[in-house]
Amino acid sequence: MKEIEAKFKVGNLSLIAEKLKGLNFKLAWQGLDENWYFDSVDGKLEARGQVLRLRRWDTHKATLTLKGNRTKRADNIKELDELEIGLDSLEKARQILLALGLVEVMSYNKQRQHWKNDWAVVELDTLNGQHYVEIEASQAKLDQLVQKLGFSLENAIKESYLDIIKASKK
Repeated sequence: MKEIEAKFKVGNLSLIAEKLKGLNFKLAWQGLDENWYFDSVDGKLEARGQVLRLRRWDTHKATLTLKGNRTKRADNIKELDELEIGLDSLEKARQILLALGLVEVMSYNKQRQHWKNDWAVVELDTLNGQHYVEIEASQAKLDQLVQKLGFSLENAIKESYLDIIKASKK
């Protein structure tokens, strides 16, 4: 599956939440979003531009996600392949990854509000005291929603949360 999204750093998530309500989005979930990233000891996944993530959201099934093959775009929209599967046991999945010789290379938690409607998902995230908005939709709908929320694609950030965490530790 292709993931198409734009991410923005913002000062106030409450204003965005109010705009989403006005656009008939529903708050589907909010809570702690825990993430663990795995790679081979020699970093083969990262070298290929891929990430392997275990994720747990409060009250949701854990997931294992492989992301990669990022499409180079000039418009600050992030487009990449994403394969994801729900897990019955996050701990058993972690044990399998470790048994395969993978190592945990990074982890982080964020607070997330998961908003959605019939054609888009918007995440309102707080990570290390900073606020972000992620908008995921088809290309045409993404462009419209970015404008309706008062953003400009010129101000979208291309970095993933993993990139942001890595940069903050330097």
